[in-house]
Amino acid sequence: MRFNIKSFITGFVLLFGSFTFAQNASVIRMEAPAALESGAFHTETLAKSGVMIFYESNEVNESSQRKWYFGLFDTQLKQVWLKFIPLRDGIQFMKSVRNGSMLHLLFRSVNPGKSGNEFYEIVNYNTRTEAFSNISGTIPDDAEVNGFEAIDDKACLGLNLKKNHTDVLFINLNNGEIEVQTVEAENDSYIEKVLVDHKNKHFYVAVKYIKDKNSLEDKIIQYSARGALEKTFLISNPENIKSLRNFVLAPVTDQQLTFMG
Repeated sequence: MRFNIKSFITGFVLLFGSFTFAQNASVIRMEAPAALESGAFHTETLAKSGVMIFYESNEVNESSQRKWYFGLFDTQLKQVWLKFIPLRDGIQFMKSVRNGSMLHLLFRSVNPGKSGNEFYEIVNYNTRTEAFSNISGTIPDDAEVNGFEAIDDKACLGLNLKKNHTDVLFINLNNGEIEVQTVEAENDSYIEKVLVDHKNKHFYVAVKYIKDKNSLEDKIIQYSARGALEKTFLISNPENIKSLRNFVLAPVTDQQLTFMG
């Protein structure tokens, strides 16, 4: 399948053990059709299914939506198909998360203009059926998105808001419905990270609190896969000069949380 698109973006994909070749893995040059103005393209490896490349085009439909092209390449880097999805104009790609057979791609608005309505788009891709769907929603002005994960049909989005407030959004990935959990409105706070435990189906939100305007306190908030608040863990640290910052969640065993960082 070929499209009458003016120019090409040329890139390099370094292949690792997830791809199986008759010859040794090496650096492969790939060319993907795109508009001259489209800028960078993005890649997602899909194990035995190959690799997906997606990018913004210079095409806008009758509803003023921008066409984003998604191309699937097999493990031999031969194009299987190229599809487009119309998304709201003025967005940038932020993060991808894996969730069983699903791949979720998070986009958010850039320079929303006079309307001031900031928003996000989530593109869902089913690796088994090769079907796409997408949902969108609004977020408060000047919100910082700091965390995105998914379990089953629910996504968890961490937002740092003005005046040191924080919200956690739980988004239905099928219909876009949103449930908002405000994190201790009485305290100034900042979301460091959103983590997920797929095995036990929990979301964890790492939050830093400012207490008495001169001291910091770290907590881990546990939510169910449906977005219900379950537990809050206070991180005790005898060394006040140290605080929770860059870390990962180790596999949860015997209901014990272990963070490394």
